[in-house]
Amino acid sequence: MPFQNQVYQEPAYGVPGTYASNNPSASVLAGEGALVAGTGGCTIAAFGWIQGDGQTVLNTPPGTSVGSGATATATLGTETTYTVSALAVNAGGTGYAVGDTVEATGFKATVSTVSSGAVTGVTIQTATAQTADPAGTGIATTTNGSGAGLTLDVTATPGTSSNGEVASITVSAGGSGYTAVPTVTISGGGGTGATATATIYGGAVTGVTVTDGGSGYTSAPTVTITQEAVTPGAPDGFVFNDRSAWIADIYDESTMVMPQGYMLDLKAQGDYFAVSTTASTRGQKVFASTTDGTISTAAAGSTVSGSLETEFYVAIGGNAGETITISTWDHN
Repeated sequence: MPFQNQVYQEPAYGVPGTYASNNPSASVLAGEGALVAGTGGCTIAAFGWIQGDGQTVLNTPPGTSVGSGATATATLGTETTYTVSALAVNAGGTGYAVGDTVEATGFKATVSTVSSGAVTGVTIQTATAQTADPAGTGIATTTNGSGAGLTLDVTATPGTSSNGEVASITVSAGGSGYTAVPTVTISGGGGTGATATATIYGGAVTGVTVTDGGSGYTSAPTVTITQEAVTPGAPDGFVFNDRSAWIADIYDESTMVMPQGYMLDLKAQGDYFAVSTTASTRGQKVFASTTDGTISTAAAGSTVSGSLETEFYVAIGGNAGETITISTWDHN
């Protein structure tokens, strides 16, 4: 036999994952952008599930594995505040005594010097940061003594302080294995009401968006990211063999795994060649393993351990491990 000197790009008829007829077929619609193989790749000629990010596809349902390792930190919002820094007597009033306490918005002061009942000097006792500038000329004061009529010229210095709300959350580690959007919990920090949602891509948490900043936080709260396992649903489609990944070197080996990040086509309807792990007969329903998307067959409505029933039927059966035809059209 002569040495092969041609490489054929078109697969031979009957290759698992390819069309088995010219009947109508339908692909699963992608969201923004194309569907791509997820972390570790995706096996063709098996069933696939679109993961929680709406873009990546794996041979396992989202939520059947629980991601871990994602961490994030919260940052509180800030606002400009004003703190009284100096007081000067504008009008001394009458009836004051040394030691009287006088106050107005943003400060308390102690009368330090008096001349004939009129205040000639005050000392700041306490100053509380204000969101509105309390500075002004001739600010009226109240007193704990019998004096009246004291007004002060108030000077305030601007600065920044926390507004008590969570302004942003930064992901410090994306973790791995997230197949569904995890829950973000915000706790501690002295406040309440802050909420946030996470986004994932490629099994990792890529961002956290604050949906409500809450109130009353005096320090940055703790952010916890958790994913709960959920009951898997039926696969989204059959991973079509569309030859998106090429063997580029003569020493490369063939594979049925679409590499991570490569575009792929999920088929929801049509006739396709496939391989079943069980012997199959015409009219049986096709089941997909939740572990690796591989195919087994049984009567419609059966319970197959570790597998979920799909929309496909056996059109042409065979022994376990042989190529069969599965279909959403021809099964009677």
